[in-house]
Amino acid sequence: MFFVNTFAQYLFYRREEESSGKAFKVIMLYILLPVFVVLLAVLYAYLFKALIVRTLPNGQINLFVSCASCAYIVFYFVLREHEAVPAVRAFYRFGALVLIPLVCVQIVAVGIRLHAYGFTGWRFSSLLFIIFLAVMLALSFVKNGSFAHYGLLFLAAVILFASVTPFNLINSAYKSQYARMEKILYKYELFDGETLGDYDRDALERTITREDRDALYGSYWYVQYTSDLPAPEWMRTENKKAISFSDLFGIASDLRDENVREFEFSGTDYAVYDISLFNTMKYFDTSFYNGKYIDGVMDDYGAEMSRIRLFDNNGRAHDITDFLLALSGEDSTKTDDPLWYNDGNVSFCFTEITFTYNEERQLFGTTTVKGYRFAR
Repeated sequence: MFFVNTFAQYLFYRREEESSGKAFKVIMLYILLPVFVVLLAVLYAYLFKALIVRTLPNGQINLFVSCASCAYIVFYFVLREHEAVPAVRAFYRFGALVLIPLVCVQIVAVGIRLHAYGFTGWRFSSLLFIIFLAVMLALSFVKNGSFAHYGLLFLAAVILFASVTPFNLINSAYKSQYARMEKILYKYELFDGETLGDYDRDALERTITREDRDALYGSYWYVQYTSDLPAPEWMRTENKKAISFSDLFGIASDLRDENVREFEFSGTDYAVYDISLFNTMKYFDTSFYNGKYIDGVMDDYGAEMSRIRLFDNNGRAHDITDFLLALSGEDSTKTDDPLWYNDGNVSFCFTEITFTYNEERQLFGTTTVKGYRFAR
């Protein structure tokens, strides 16, 4: 708190005689500022590449431009005492102008993601940061930046808006994804505002478009599993457990030209365990992500994940591939009891398992396993 308040104090009351010292000057001017220039050069290379191939790098522009923007703001406030240095004068004269085209590309990239996938907490925060950045850049042109430090007051207001108002990150993302899901359900006359009606699920499988299916699945996943807010009653069983996408809507989560097996199991977290035969008991929550961008397109099996392994305290791998594949033919909702897998002196007790398996490629999709590891 001391350093944050000291920084704010010097923003609003410029120093006249004090100096930050030689070490500060060396670090900022001769190390970090050149790194910042290199980052800008890389981003412009990305920009020219995007113009040539007419596509934006997936999920990368927003992060890189945000990092460059944060660096620009820090430099803007801390380099004033070195304005006599030519490189610093050039920074204050051209820095904002160099950043503006990159921010424009960032806005386009974020807009594409929002249109395709709707709001999430991260995308909403990215949008708010872009608004703050636009204000900062505009203030840097007003009376030679005399009012730029008031941009941080605006940032404080944005943070309050995004955290304590009804339009906070969690609520806004949830409402956006739920509204996106409702729109599709109303389009196909599946929803009455409170629950799903009776409809021909086979007919829906044949008529729903790929775009609507993908959007419905993405919003369902966010509302059901990603959001910190509970899913609505119609998406859960009587004992508050999540209903899988295929069971809820009666359609597959995506159009598949390949045969893909699915398995979802969610047991109880409150089982009683006999630990008399073991020396250790440790909770684990592990996810294996198999998706990978290939030539700008996401391939759900791009990471070539053919085996699933868990590790014990000694770093030894325990292959549970055959165990998982044997489960995929079972009814995952028939019991609340945990699932056990024994491997010598180590036992894994699973309270949740979710995975897909592509039989043609013999590869796993994204896989999640949770539970407890017992060892002798």
